[in-house]
Amino acid sequence: MFRTLHLLYVLFFFVSCSNQNQTINEEIRSVYGEKVEIPVTEMIRMNENKSNFNHCKYHFLVYQDEESCSDCALSHYSEWEEVLSDFLQIKEPVDLTIIWEGNHLDEDIREGLCSTDYSRCIYWDSTYIFKKRNPKLSCHSYMHTLLLDSLNQIILVGNPILNPRIRQLALKRLENRNDK
Repeated sequence: MFRTLHLLYVLFFFVSCSNQNQTINEEIRSVYGEKVEIPVTEMIRMNENKSNFNHCKYHFLVYQDEESCSDCALSHYSEWEEVLSDFLQIKEPVDLTIIWEGNHLDEDIREGLCSTDYSRCIYWDSTYIFKKRNPKLSCHSYMHTLLLDSLNQIILVGNPILNPRIRQLALKRLENRNDK
């Protein structure tokens, strides 16, 4: 009897995980090609002296909502330079734009975002305008890192820092686009 219950539990676990993965994949596929609106004029630029994201053909957009771990996000920002340097190997510079959502920023987060040694665009979205303008984007964290083309259309969903397969897939997608 116990073995049967255990077997049913394991079977239920695998079926539910499979269904969850299928739902995630469907959600991700549904946003490919969608245009993301980045209302930079309605957000606060945290590092004014830095370049604007419009100079590259492609860019990663990282969206930090209030549910995200602030310290975790700040600790990974330095890793982006290594990821972005990979794209120079295929002669396709890729930039990074970060949108930080919330009606309040702690002082340590503000200091981290305004760091003079960080050269990427960082915006503070205190009015939640990004979320309002992009309702198709899920609140799930796996949908908070996007690779966009020059029209801000989604090419890839996923974080290349946390997932090496996403990193390789992003490189491959841009190589294929450049070969056309």
